[in-house]
Amino acid sequence: MIESGGQSSGFLIVIFIFSGNDGIKIKSKITIKNQKLIATSSRTPVTPSLAGRSVSRYHHRCRRRPVLAMNKTIEFKLNGQSQRVSSDPRRTLLDVLREDLQLTGTKYGCGEGQCRACTVLLDGKPVASCQTSIEEAGGHSLETIEGLGRDGQLDPVQEVFLQEQALQCGYCVPGLVMTLVGLRRANARVNEAEMVDALNRHICRCCGYVNILKAVRRLASGSPKKEVVR
Repeated sequence: MIESGGQSSGFLIVIFIFSGNDGIKIKSKITIKNQKLIATSSRTPVTPSLAGRSVSRYHHRCRRRPVLAMNKTIEFKLNGQSQRVSSDPRRTLLDVLREDLQLTGTKYGCGEGQCRACTVLLDGKPVASCQTSIEEAGGHSLETIEGLGRDGQLDPVQEVFLQEQALQCGYCVPGLVMTLVGLRRANARVNEAEMVDALNRHICRCCGYVNILKAVRRLASGSPKKEVVR
């Protein structure tokens, strides 16, 4: 509203446009001028092919189109054995390991590669299996926590974690262990700082970092076996 010379003058126009299913376009205009209300309305026939066009376009954009997934046969080495799976290649490695192959030692944590509970070794390198597609594993060598240890003996990393009680609920431990195993295999002389740096991306929700660091120091010192005091 505009005030001028003590007199109230001004206008406000509001326009509404509706497209009905009966093929009629209704246009309404309301005008307020000099404190008087003036309303007009008009009805205009619409070409049948144009009636409801905006509505149909809206539904066309919003309708979810079905995605046809085509399975693919993927072969790889898993814990030293040849493995073949038939799956949608876009599925995560984590999903296939847990749901199809029943290897549940690899844990689902965040699903975004941030907590690293799902870490496995792909060609000896630690990777987040929740961010790796099953297709990426094709033709490669894969190792999970179930593949560690031989003849009933734990891997040295597992042994140290057990002795130092570097676990509470244990959910993050498979990822921690696999990262350290991969690091030690790549560099037998890896030091404490390098191991700590490699574990920086791992999250222990129980906050058991004190004992995890004890285990790392034991591994760095080269004495994974704790002496028994009698």
